[in-house]
Amino acid sequence: MQPHVSQAFKAACKIIGETLSPSFKWDPLELEAAKSSLIFEEVEDLKSVPGAMSEALDNALEKVPQDFMK
Repeated sequence: MQPHVSQAFKAACKIIGETLSPSFKWDPLELEAAKSSLIFEEVEDLKSVPGAMSEALDNALEKVPQDFMK
């Protein structure tokens, strides 16, 4: 079965439109869960030595300040 790219795009546009609507009400628990998920994802990359080294190299190449992640 082939994915219907145009249908997926239309569905994504609908979701984004509804979310950005002034009448949309954010659920505080869902918003907090989303924030926690993003933080966990960032920290997970730094748990291993290779992951931390990769992050440090990327930051150095992009000239990100050393205290950016603190």
